[in-house]
Amino acid sequence: MSVKASAWAWEQARSNGLSPGTFLTLLRLADHADDEGVCWPGIKRIAEATSQHDRSVRRQVGELEDLGLLKREERLRENGSHRSNRIFLPIPPPDNTPVPPWQNASTSLTPVSPLEPSVEPVKGNSYPPDPPRGKSSSAVERALNGSKRQRDVDALRAFDAEQFPSVAPEAVANARWRIKKGGAEPTVEAIRNFLCITLDKHQSCG
Repeated sequence: MSVKASAWAWEQARSNGLSPGTFLTLLRLADHADDEGVCWPGIKRIAEATSQHDRSVRRQVGELEDLGLLKREERLRENGSHRSNRIFLPIPPPDNTPVPPWQNASTSLTPVSPLEPSVEPVKGNSYPPDPPRGKSSSAVERALNGSKRQRDVDALRAFDAEQFPSVAPEAVANARWRIKKGGAEPTVEAIRNFLCITLDKHQSCG
């Protein structure tokens, strides 16, 4: 998993107005990619990870390719049967780093197989910036660090309710978990952006 690839996926979701399903597919591809944006998970694997149908993921991969957010290259086994396609995400290299050959417009790729199309961190203020009124910041921090003490858990729930009053607590907890799994810090801004993209909670967009 590449934190750089995940950060790039978040940027594309916001700048290209991706639908929630297409964003999740792109984010999952980024989870599998290395720092040069290369990965090869199959359609079925992506569909299972994002709780979508295979055909939905195939359509979303096509949309991402049309937007220029990925390229596909066919992979074959020794017996000639098709494997999952190799995916290339156009992640910009750091300054003074050579551009990977596959990102060069003059480099041709093997046509994609019609049989098996393969298929954040968002930076913000440190979390939590302010504890909810009447709650200890140390209790919130302990809960974020894995404390199961009821007092700490209640403090975190109260903090979430204050920060995201119109969102179900389960959705906030899921957003925090997915952001951490992607290698990013679950800041308030990161959670808000995730909810904005995946739940279309416009009141959470800032």
